[in-house]
Amino acid sequence: MLLQPFEGVSYDLALFVKRFYEDKLIENKNIGHIKIVSIDENDQKKLYAIEIGVYDLTKQKENSGNYSNKGANMASVEDYNSAVQVPEYLLVPTFVDKSKKHFLSNKLLETNTSIDKKNNIKFKNVENERVKVVLEKTQRFYGLAFDEEQKIIQAGISANNYRVSQYGTLGAIVKLPNSNDDYLLSNWHVFSNSGAKIGDEILHPSPLDNGRKGKNKIAELVWFRLDSKIDVALSKITSGIAIHNVSKCNYTIEGKTSPSVGMQIKKCGRTTEFQQGKITDLHVSRWVEHPQYPNGKLFFKEQIEVLIMCRPGDSGSILVEDESGTNKAVGLIFAGDKKNTCLANELKFNNFQEAPIYEEIENSILNLDIIF
Repeated sequence: MLLQPFEGVSYDLALFVKRFYEDKLIENKNIGHIKIVSIDENDQKKLYAIEIGVYDLTKQKENSGNYSNKGANMASVEDYNSAVQVPEYLLVPTFVDKSKKHFLSNKLLETNTSIDKKNNIKFKNVENERVKVVLEKTQRFYGLAFDEEQKIIQAGISANNYRVSQYGTLGAIVKLPNSNDDYLLSNWHVFSNSGAKIGDEILHPSPLDNGRKGKNKIAELVWFRLDSKIDVALSKITSGIAIHNVSKCNYTIEGKTSPSVGMQIKKCGRTTEFQQGKITDLHVSRWVEHPQYPNGKLFFKEQIEVLIMCRPGDSGSILVEDESGTNKAVGLIFAGDKKNTCLANELKFNNFQEAPIYEEIENSILNLDIIF
C-alpha cells in the first residue's frame, strides 16, 4: 500500500513517535537534537512534525572519514540528507509494549488505542500513517561551569564540590518533607562528579577561587543522580552557616510550577547574574558534552529549551516564572550553547523510570519531593 500525502499530525502523536524512535535515531552520531515543531505557519490546524538537528558537517576535516569541506557548497540543510542519512518521515507503530505506556499522553491512550490479548497497546487507524521529519542545523551544547567568589550563601552564587576543578551556580535553598534542615540544589556536574561520594564537602568560594577544604565548607553532599533526564545534586547545609532566602538577584523563589511554551522566565546565575527570557520548547532531546559525562557526552530527553543568556558558570541556576509575580520554580539549567539557548531539567526528582548512570543517597533521606 502506498504512503499517502500528509500535512502533519497532532502534538501528542508527534511526541509519542519522537519518544518511540529517538534512542535508535541517536545512534547516528551526526544527530545533535530531536524535538517537536509546528509546520503550520498560522498554527491554525495545530499540525506538527519532528525536527532532527544535525551538526554542521561543512566544518569537518577532509580526513575525518565523514563529510569533507566539499560540503561547504551545500545550498541548504536538505543537502545533508545523503551525508547524515536522516529519514524523511517516521511511521507510527501499530502497537507498543505496555511497559512503554508512559510514552503516551492520556489523550492518546483514551482515544487512539486499545489493548490486545498480549497486553500490547494497539493504535487505531494508523496503518501507514507517518510523521514528517524536518531537518535543521544544530549547535553543540555543553555543561556550563565557571567561577567567582561571593560572600553570602544565597541562590545565584558560585559553589562547587571540593573535588571538581570547575564552577557552577548554587541554584536554590530548599527543604525536604518532614525535615527542618536546609539543603542546596544544583547540578550533578557542579556538586558531584563521577568520583564523588556522599559526605563530600561543598565549598564557597570554589577550589579554584582559593576555597579550601574544611575552611570554606558550606554543605555536605547527600544525594546525586545523573540519567538521561536529570543532572542534579543535593547538599545539606553545614550547621552554623548563615543563609539568605532572597537570591543574589533580589527575588525569593516560592514554590514550583509546570513549564509551558512561551512562558516568560528569569534566572539568577553565577556568570550572567539576572537574565530574562522565555521557554521556546518542551520535550527536547539533545546531546550535551561535558568531561564528567560517560565518554564525554550524554543524550538527554524531555528537556526544557529556553531562550535566555547563559554562559559557563550558570549551570545549576533555577528557571523561575516571570509572569504572575509569584516567582515559582520551573526548571534547573544544566547546559547551553554558550550563546542564548539553554537546556533545563524539569523539577521531577522522585519519579524515576530508568536506572541511573550515577546515583547515591544518604540513608536518612526517604523522600526527594523537593520544596522551594
